[in-house]
Amino acid sequence: MKEVLIIDNNQSSGELKSFLSIKGYTPIIVNDFNKGLEKINESTSLEVVLLSAALSAGNVQGELEEIKDKHPNVIVIVIRAGIHIVRKAISLGALEVLLRPINMEELCEALDRAFDRLSIRSNISGIPDGEEVEEQAPLVGKSKLMVKLNKQIGRAVSFKASVLLTGETGTGKGVVARLIHEESERKKAPFIPIDCGATPEALFEDALFGHVKGAFTDAKDKRIGAFEQAHGGTLFLDEVGNMTPAQQGTLLTVLQEREFQRVGSDQTCSVDVRVISATNQNLKEMMEERKFRTDLYYRLCDYEISVPPYETGLRILSYSPHTFCSLLKKTMRCRPSLLHQRRWHCLKRIAGQVMLESYIAASKEQQ
Repeated sequence: MKEVLIIDNNQSSGELKSFLSIKGYTPIIVNDFNKGLEKINESTSLEVVLLSAALSAGNVQGELEEIKDKHPNVIVIVIRAGIHIVRKAISLGALEVLLRPINMEELCEALDRAFDRLSIRSNISGIPDGEEVEEQAPLVGKSKLMVKLNKQIGRAVSFKASVLLTGETGTGKGVVARLIHEESERKKAPFIPIDCGATPEALFEDALFGHVKGAFTDAKDKRIGAFEQAHGGTLFLDEVGNMTPAQQGTLLTVLQEREFQRVGSDQTCSVDVRVISATNQNLKEMMEERKFRTDLYYRLCDYEISVPPYETGLRILSYSPHTFCSLLKKTMRCRPSLLHQRRWHCLKRIAGQVMLESYIAASKEQQ
């Protein structure tokens, strides 16, 4: 028997119950979180919960955390969610987050995954309950790609392994890297970015490891390098695909040993850093062409996130108020719907420019 506890006070929850019954599930509905928690406490068979984000005026994160704290083996699927809670819910242990309105096909897929996981768990011990991985500035947009990206960020937050961000120039890989840092346990420690592609080979070791006084002619003082600055926090290595073979070898050594020596020193320094890297190049093709070291790739890529190009269906600007869309129509001389048909390179910069133009247009109208 596939029991599903639905904690939801929406008027359409009755329809949801009927739909799940037809699909072979045994739904149990309560319209209050505390009642739902009582049901879980009392039952030995309730292991899948549909928790409505619309139930308690924005406190779904607290409710999810309470369920996972008291019943870590219970699988929770958050329903009727807004885009702003996706990453947080995933990071707190939700198996899936479904946006409002509920897509019944997606719900069935999520429930299938949940019960598949229960089946595996019953045969093999030690299987994790969920991709347990804080929500601040959300990546807006309701497209499937943006929802997927938020979920991937939520998962990346939960572990300390390296993350490789791939995607076209201007899609916001640096923004994603900073979000992963700011929502992780390392958020109070430094986030240090370094552009590997713009750092000359002769200065690469100095940039990463720093130097001691007198290491070379102009070394009048000691300098702390990027790895040491990022100790306890996150080091963001941008444009790793542009590194020379010598630079790749230097980086590989410190990633393997987690130790380095400042330029001009024989003293070894140990560091604790989480490495996030980014590239707009296809590193797998570069490996096949022997332009990028395979061993370095696997040091950088414990988990890969592909940041989507926005020409696949722009959703960011359509979240703006109606007045902004009206200004866009004047500023861009096109209907807002046509913005979805444009190829948006370097979207973050272009969107900022469009907003600025719209703001200026609005200011002129008010004069």
